[in-house]
Amino acid sequence: MRRHPARSSIDPFEAVPPVPIERSWTLPGGSAPRYRQLHALIRQRLAEGDFQEGDRLPEERRLARLCGVSRTTVRGALALLSADGLVRRRTRLGTIICGGHAGETRDQRRSRAV
Repeated sequence: MRRHPARSSIDPFEAVPPVPIERSWTLPGGSAPRYRQLHALIRQRLAEGDFQEGDRLPEERRLARLCGVSRTTVRGALALLSADGLVRRRTRLGTIICGGHAGETRDQRRSRAV
């Protein structure tokens, strides 16, 4: 049997295990759209230190089931997090936490970067 040659560079996001889910994923409610509520919930969890840089969020289907929302809602929240620079989305690997500052707005990060 022929073996594949070893890769010369290792992708650090390739074998990141998902973070165990311990706390409740109940949305806060209110008049805001659900994807914004989920976005705020994940930002809060990041700010509280539930996830560290390099951790993987649960997959879309699991998040949708945990929060009682559709996958479209989860995708909307993840798109906002990605635009904020807090997560990196990778096909087949999931959503990986980046080194962003969860408590900051996009404008605050931009001003800090200048």
